[in-house]
Parts: sequence; structure tokens; C-alpha cells
Amino acid sequence: MIGIEKVKSGEIFYNNQAITDDNFEKLRKDIELYFRIRIINLLVQL
Repeated sequence: MIGIEKVKSGEIFYNNQAITDDNFEKLRKDIELYFRIRIINLLVQL
């Protein structure tokens, strides 16, 4: 699951790591997957 928290320095962390170019793509894919699942669930409920 995606866990994003803001810390005092203003850095955003993802899986307890500061977001870098290396893990940003994985974060983006996780967010995309999360919203696809949410949208599918909403459509199923209609």
C-alpha cells in the first residue's frame, strides 16, 4: 500500500525512503495502479 507522509524538512517519503529519480517511477506506477483499482471498483458498483 502507498504510504506517503510529510516530515519537518518538507521531503516526501515513500516506503520510508525519500523520493528520488530511482524510486519515483515505482511510486508513479503504484499510484496509477491504486487509482485503476478504485475506478474499477466504482464502475462495478454502478
